[in-house]
Amino acid sequence: MKTRVLSLLLALGLLAVSLSAAPPLADRLPAGSLLYAGWAGVGDKLAGSQLGQLAQEPGIRQAAGAIWKAMLSEVSRENRTIGELLEAHGGDLLSMSIALAVTKLEMSPRGPDVGVVIIADAKAQRQVIEKLLRAFLAQVGEGDLKETKTEAAHYWTAQDDVLIGFGFKGDLFFVSFGQDGLDKFLQTAPEKSLAASPAFQAAMKPVGGDDIQIAAYVDAASLLKKLLPPGDEEAGKIVKTLGVDGVTSLAGTVRIVGGQMLTRARLNSPAPHKGLLSFLAGPPLRETDLARVPADADFALAWRINPAAVLETIQAMVREIAGRDEVAAGLAEVQQETGVDVRTLLASLGDSLVLSSAASQGGFLTGTVFSAEIKDADAFKAQLDKIEEFMRREFAPRGDSAPRPGGRRRSGIQLLTAQAGPTQIRYVQIVDNDIIPVAPAWAVHQGRLYIALWPQALQDVLGRAGGEAPAASPAFAALRGKLSPKASIVSFVNTPQLLRRAYPLLLAGWTMGANVLPLEAPIKTLPQWLPPLPALQRHLTPQMNAVSADDNGLLFESYGPLPDPSALADVALLAGVAVFRSEARVVSEPMVMEGPGPADRPAERPADPPTRKAEFQAQAEMRQLLLALLTYAIDNKNRFPDSLGDDKLAKYLEGDLKEKLTSPPYTYLGKGQDVTGIREPSKYVMIYRTPPAGGNRVIVGFADGHVRAMPTAELEGMLEAQKK
Repeated sequence: MKTRVLSLLLALGLLAVSLSAAPPLADRLPAGSLLYAGWAGVGDKLAGSQLGQLAQEPGIRQAAGAIWKAMLSEVSRENRTIGELLEAHGGDLLSMSIALAVTKLEMSPRGPDVGVVIIADAKAQRQVIEKLLRAFLAQVGEGDLKETKTEAAHYWTAQDDVLIGFGFKGDLFFVSFGQDGLDKFLQTAPEKSLAASPAFQAAMKPVGGDDIQIAAYVDAASLLKKLLPPGDEEAGKIVKTLGVDGVTSLAGTVRIVGGQMLTRARLNSPAPHKGLLSFLAGPPLRETDLARVPADADFALAWRINPAAVLETIQAMVREIAGRDEVAAGLAEVQQETGVDVRTLLASLGDSLVLSSAASQGGFLTGTVFSAEIKDADAFKAQLDKIEEFMRREFAPRGDSAPRPGGRRRSGIQLLTAQAGPTQIRYVQIVDNDIIPVAPAWAVHQGRLYIALWPQALQDVLGRAGGEAPAASPAFAALRGKLSPKASIVSFVNTPQLLRRAYPLLLAGWTMGANVLPLEAPIKTLPQWLPPLPALQRHLTPQMNAVSADDNGLLFESYGPLPDPSALADVALLAGVAVFRSEARVVSEPMVMEGPGPADRPAERPADPPTRKAEFQAQAEMRQLLLALLTYAIDNKNRFPDSLGDDKLAKYLEGDLKEKLTSPPYTYLGKGQDVTGIREPSKYVMIYRTPPAGGNRVIVGFADGHVRAMPTAELEGMLEAQKK
């Protein structure tokens, strides 16, 4: 039974379910399950969503195909028949609904006693799964397996560390672990299933709706009882202190609504919400809080939370768990050393916190500003004055001090002042020989504290005419209407806008990774697989998350092109849609590896070893040069230099590469080009040269950073097409 094929198949099943879930098979799983997860399968609804359309981009399809082929090659080493069946029908198998249930979890000195069952709706793929099963049984042999046939089921079992079962119950294919998982699944009828359970129905109702793609349920109350050792008062005290002792269940779904992913998860726990849950149960955000999000925001977070209450809660939790008041001791030490009373400082603040980043506030990421409401201006100013006095006293540089070893004088900070209209901005200049790229700044303006990493960001925010709040973001307002109006936390990410700003870095990073991965893994990757910026942007829209609370629990919501919260789930869904729509026969463009190692090479006269060695070296230098050009563009408003002789380009070149730029000569085609304006970077010739040893090939570098050696005639054809 301990074969790599079985392990791989089971691992893939567990991974798929852990990353995504759907309710269709809840009526086939046992009532009383501690955990349920299900996946509706890849179908037209998912493929037609924004996420599904993104998965259809050629580069993503090719990447999914390469990964799929690498996985199949591992399977084929064990059993060629299974590998061929998966290659032919893998996309069809991804269309099946899958679900998982944990039916038992008991802790004992010998280890956990578990019951788990994974099921798949095999009605449409029954013949394929039967062929896979026969191939598997032929490989492992049936000597150690017990075959059972009943009117309702046909399955095999084997005793390993736990009892493992697999086979069919009607049109369901299943794999089970533990006697409990097998028995309860075989005995389950729809009228006595998890879906028919009142507790399950009550938990799922607030998050249900049409077009559910993913769903999950946890019987938290029962699970906590089983995980906590009987009589362990210390563990029970920790659970109570953290405020999760009252949690009864967790239920969540991902629905496809308007081509987007609407994620809703509800933590059922009666009020008052204590411990960690109290941080998420603040009062609803006001329009004045949300109006502080700039119209061009890259990302934003608005949160109603009482800072003083947070400190008290943390202090109480630490005191209860540690048995001593470590927080109080720490606060007393801070006050003794600095004079600052942290409690008074936090008590002077209100419960409105806003964090945002926007180009209008100072650029991409540099325009990040945090603000907090001040409810007691006098108390706040008294503590702020003490902070500034401590900084001047302890960290001010001493220009008259003796030089330190190496000729350096003592480093320190200077408190300086800048103006934004009538508002005074205080900021820190860090005097040090090391490169410190920030100058933290703060200001009090119209009843709020503002903090940024540079005074320029605050000058822009606070210097607007009349000091009024910026106009609300239209995208922010549109998404806000999709989620609960009582949210105490709202976060917003303008995904396409962020992608546009970060694409040059993403392009360079992906290309470097694609060049390295074939040496580290059995996956052939190409730089051109990262889709062009416009192709990605047209499938992405802004995304918003929200958290709200009521007397019965907490609601977590998200609306946008991607499910929430796991990015790993997004990757799994993208791969699944891409493989499904290509019927698991995604074929990459001919792979041309221009370095050592196995590769499919174009039919051409092979170069002799000395020529090939020189060609490898030329390609390596070309990659360095392309990276320098891309980095130059990132630092210069996405513009490539006018020539390779640009003085600014020199600082990006390493070693003796600068001297090699003219001998032998490079032909450079990047003058006047904008990184974001090149529609197909993987096909745009940026630079080329003749190999040092001559020959009938040229070394060509493309705008996405990848390099190829090709016949001269092929390059000429590409250049002609590029002119058009």
